[in-house]
Amino acid sequence: MKFIKYILYCLTIILISTSCKKDSTPSYIKLSESVFNIGSEATSISVTIECSDTWSLINDYQWCTPDKMSGENGETLTISVEANPGSVARTAKITVKNADSRQIIQITQQPATTEYKYELPVIFHVLYNDMSNKNQYIEPGRLPDILASCNQKYSTSGVNMNLEFTLASHDPEGNLLPEPGVNRIHWNTPIMDCEQFMNTMDPTTADIIWDPNQYINVIIFTYTNDDILGITHLPYATNAAPLAGLSNGDYYLNNPQPKYPHCVSINNTYIYEESTPWQYSNEDIISTLAHELGHYIGLLHAFSDNGCDGTDYCNDTPNYDRQKYDEWLLGLSGQHSLEYLATKTSCTGETFIAHNIMDYMYCYNDRFTDDQRARVRHVLEFSPMIPGPKSLQKTSGSKYAEMPPIRAIQ
Repeated sequence: MKFIKYILYCLTIILISTSCKKDSTPSYIKLSESVFNIGSEATSISVTIECSDTWSLINDYQWCTPDKMSGENGETLTISVEANPGSVARTAKITVKNADSRQIIQITQQPATTEYKYELPVIFHVLYNDMSNKNQYIEPGRLPDILASCNQKYSTSGVNMNLEFTLASHDPEGNLLPEPGVNRIHWNTPIMDCEQFMNTMDPTTADIIWDPNQYINVIIFTYTNDDILGITHLPYATNAAPLAGLSNGDYYLNNPQPKYPHCVSINNTYIYEESTPWQYSNEDIISTLAHELGHYIGLLHAFSDNGCDGTDYCNDTPNYDRQKYDEWLLGLSGQHSLEYLATKTSCTGETFIAHNIMDYMYCYNDRFTDDQRARVRHVLEFSPMIPGPKSLQKTSGSKYAEMPPIRAIQ
């Protein structure tokens, strides 16, 4: 009897050992293809993954978007690759892993052969309470006309910025917009303090914003202060690609959109106002939107507000003391030509005629400069929360402290 028990015991040990040996067989992963060399244009690649169990991905590259982050044996992974707007090649190494094995999908994308033209979808959020008030419930067609005129300024402004503001065609869920570029929102308080609206951490107002990585949000409502035509947040720059005059940080590379309404804001009081031959200032809706969009993509004022200690970090835009210029205007009497009123004295003592879109008051509002163009191209290529492809090698994770709202600028 003891012998039989011993035999049974041994058989049990053998069975357990055999079972453990079978379970300890290493899992595996095989890729149908692992190395890709592609051109600069946007494209997609597909990889079939064979494995002994399930697999998952590690992806640290914003310009590569997998259609799934995990799967099973025999599934095909599709990776969408953004266009490369930069002048150097870039490489992504995406890891496919399971319990015992790792394989690398390597994607090398060539640099752009010509400068990338950015198409920047714009969504106008129209806040209204009274549909019969045409300034609140802006007439269909008015906003597309304004944006088209704004685009003309950016393409025929001395230097072509090589960008186009387009009307958003779909909402964030992919639904076709019945009115391209326009989202009408019934709002109980359509008359608001614009600075408070822009700079308050308020989820109610922040929820208006559609993903800033996909849209430029323009919110239109009535300001309590009639003297302000528009106000805008500046963009963020990154630690790897900083830009003077902007807040630099990596938080928004890989984190949700802000808890404040990061946007362009326009006063609907002036939504039908356009310059006439006898109106020489930039106080019309087209110049206002062009000016505020300039701020949104990285440009500062082409003057100093008080004295000459300010700068827009562009050497080819003459800096002048706006307060001193305003005092000169107040001392004038009678009628004067636009050329006379737009003649200003720089901080270095030189006179010039104001043409810059980022200027105020009497100005032709029809030019950008080469240095301004360079700033804009830098923001378009590197800044988070600006639509379009980026030259970012890796995301920076969520370890960085949340960045506070940038004070909006008029």
